[in-house]
Amino acid sequence: MDSNELRDAMQFAGMAFADGLAKNEDRRREQEGARLVAELRSVVLGEVKEVLTGERRANREKVVSAVGTYCSKARADALDKLKDDKRMPRSINYLERYNALLGMENRSEVLRRLDQTIGKAELIIDEAGEVDVDSALTEAAHAYADVVRKLDGIVVSAAEEQVEDRTKKLPKTLLTEKLESDESLNRVIDDAFDMAFDATTDAETEQLTQVVDRNQRMETLKEQILKAALSAEEAVKGAMRADAESVAGNVLALPEIPEFEGSSVLSAELDVEELRELAAEVRKSFRTFKQVVQDNGLFAAFASEGTFGACNGWRFGYWFDDFLYDMSEYEGAIPGRNKVAGIATDVEEDEGGDSLKKSIERMRDFNKKRYWGMLDDEFDEHVDAFWYGFKKLMEGVNGLYRMNPSAFNEYCNSIAEDAKQATLDVGAGYMDSHQASEFVKEIERRARE
Repeated sequence: MDSNELRDAMQFAGMAFADGLAKNEDRRREQEGARLVAELRSVVLGEVKEVLTGERRANREKVVSAVGTYCSKARADALDKLKDDKRMPRSINYLERYNALLGMENRSEVLRRLDQTIGKAELIIDEAGEVDVDSALTEAAHAYADVVRKLDGIVVSAAEEQVEDRTKKLPKTLLTEKLESDESLNRVIDDAFDMAFDATTDAETEQLTQVVDRNQRMETLKEQILKAALSAEEAVKGAMRADAESVAGNVLALPEIPEFEGSSVLSAELDVEELRELAAEVRKSFRTFKQVVQDNGLFAAFASEGTFGACNGWRFGYWFDDFLYDMSEYEGAIPGRNKVAGIATDVEEDEGGDSLKKSIERMRDFNKKRYWGMLDDEFDEHVDAFWYGFKKLMEGVNGLYRMNPSAFNEYCNSIAEDAKQATLDVGAGYMDSHQASEFVKEIERRARE
């Protein structure tokens, strides 16, 4: 904020405060001088502090936030590489796929994607023996640490050049030691404000009590307040300038990053061989399901709860005379428009859901029933059986392992916090806007390397 903006803010605060004091003028006039000075001084001083310390806080938050964002992206990139790592437990976003299928109109594409999804489940089961989460996370943690280390060595640039050296107008005592916090900066404001204000307080107060015209009293007081506010601005800018120059050339030095020694605490929740048996039964059921869809079309592809082809809405229209409604016809719901939270099937499960063993037994029984082709009036039983088995297979694959990644998360969070603290230590709290911008640019440049 420049002097003109500060002047406008202070004048607005003074006028707003003066309007509030206009009530009961006669009763308050005798005591108003001293009280007015004290109260208005407090209000404006608070505004000055908020305005003048805001820039420093913004610079500090800008730099620390950039470091935090850099670390977050490094972590996200490390985790992203784990998605296709065979050593990590994998899952299938089967509900998203199912919702996509509900909106398709090509049965060949529906069957192809179902085949791909079942194939992915079979692949995950076949590669279950290769799961080694600890080694995968250790590599990811190492990669994350290497990226964070790239922040090491960033140099704080020179302070922004000033056209006018305002510090020459200030008492040397204001700049004798580097400020350590916003509280110290507030003390500089207090001191400068007092020096400009208190020297004439007694005289101004006496003068104000002698002036009858309220507007004249307020104008005199506002001039005094504004003078003190601008003096505080001078002091703060000088102190902040000195601080910025004192941190110029500082080099960011990250603390030594330890090796990751945590454990993922991985546990197998289901028997892989049993899940393999279920996959075999689902594959068998899919062959029957595929024949049903080829014979009867997409209307037969989903259980009765599905939206494909459902007619559940009225189409409303107006006659030309705008007098009568015409409820002329049904309008079927658009398949896939309303997202579903689960796969529809008429197969009822035990309370809490069928176990893996129970699912295998039921699928074996379902697969024993023969499909008689286009003349089969009960093909929906094969459809329900397939979707039941498909759902249980997807749930089984996604629930094959239980993993606790808290050690990895804590490791990454700890490194990020250390990097933020190192950024504060190098002088993020004392940088001017130019230094903060240059520091952030260097962070962004290193992120692209």
